[in-house]
Amino acid sequence: MRQDQVEQFLASVDLGVGAAREGREAPTRAALTTLSRRTTPGVAHRLATFMAAMWQGSGRSMTDFPGDVPLRSSLDATSLNLLLSSEEIEDEDFWRRIQPLVDIKPLLDSGITDTENLQPLMRSAVGVWKAHVCMVVEGRGAGGGWRWTVDRGRLALRGPNFVAYIAGSRKDLDFPEEREVPLLAEVRERANRHGITLTSIRMMTPNRSIGYDSRGEDATNDPQLDGISEALGPEEGVVEALAVTPGGYALRCNFSTQTAGPPGARALLIYADLLGTALPLLRPIREGDGVVLRSLLGGGPVPPVQWSQPTLPEA
Repeated sequence: MRQDQVEQFLASVDLGVGAAREGREAPTRAALTTLSRRTTPGVAHRLATFMAAMWQGSGRSMTDFPGDVPLRSSLDATSLNLLLSSEEIEDEDFWRRIQPLVDIKPLLDSGITDTENLQPLMRSAVGVWKAHVCMVVEGRGAGGGWRWTVDRGRLALRGPNFVAYIAGSRKDLDFPEEREVPLLAEVRERANRHGITLTSIRMMTPNRSIGYDSRGEDATNDPQLDGISEALGPEEGVVEALAVTPGGYALRCNFSTQTAGPPGARALLIYADLLGTALPLLRPIREGDGVVLRSLLGGGPVPPVQWSQPTLPEA
C-alpha cells in the first residue's frame, strides 16, 4: 500500500475500534471489512477479536456484533497489549464486562508492565482469579501509591514499601529470604486491627519452638498464649499462623519467609482472599493503607493517594 493508503487504513481501523467501544454498528462493520480486505486472515481475526471485546465492553450483546468471531472469544497476549496500553478507560462497567475475556497467562505474556488500564482490569479480576501463593518482598515499593504491575512475567501488587507477588505455584516465584519474625503482641495487634481470625500460632526462639492450635476456633486473644510467650522469653517470635480468610478458607502465613498460601499443594484462593488476609497480617499496614487495600481488592473507587504511606528507607 502507498503511504496515503496506509494512513487511510490505520484511520479506518482506529475509527472502528472507537466505534466498537461505543457499540456503534455501521463504522465497526466498515472497519472489519477493511481488515478482511487489507490484512492476512490471522491479523484480521486477531483485530476482530479485539474489536469484539471492545464491543462487549460497551454493553452490546455479542449476537449483535457485525463480524465473524466466536461468542466466547478470549483476548490473546497481543490483543491485551493493545487494550491495556491504549488511552485510559475509566468506565468500571466496561472492565467488569471485559474481565471474563481475560486470563492470567495472556496477561503475563502481553509485555505490559504498568499501565493505567491494568488497574481497573485487576479490580474486576481480584474476586474471580485464583492463586496458590503470594510472597512479599521489601524495599521495592511504589513510592507512595498502590499499583498492579507485571514484573518479569509475574503479577504483582506494589505497596508503599514492598511488592506482593502472586502465583499459581510456589515454583513460579523466587526463593524467599528469611526475615526477622514479629512478636506475639504485634501479630495479635495486626489481626485485631484488621479483623483477622487466627486458629493456630507457632512461636519460636533461637533454640525452642511451640505450636498453639485452637482446632478451628479464634485463638488470637487466648490468655494461654500469654503464658507460652512468657515461658519462651524475650526472644520469642511468631514464625507462622493459620488465618481464616473472609471466604472462610484457611491460609497459612509464614512470617519468616513472608509467604502465604492455603494448605494443600493444589489449593487455590481468589486474589481478594489471599492478599486481603496475608498482607495485613504479614506487614505492619497502617489503617489508611488498609482502606486503600480493601478498595483495591473489593472493587469500587480507590481513595485519594494521600492515604498512602510514604516510602520507608531500606534497612
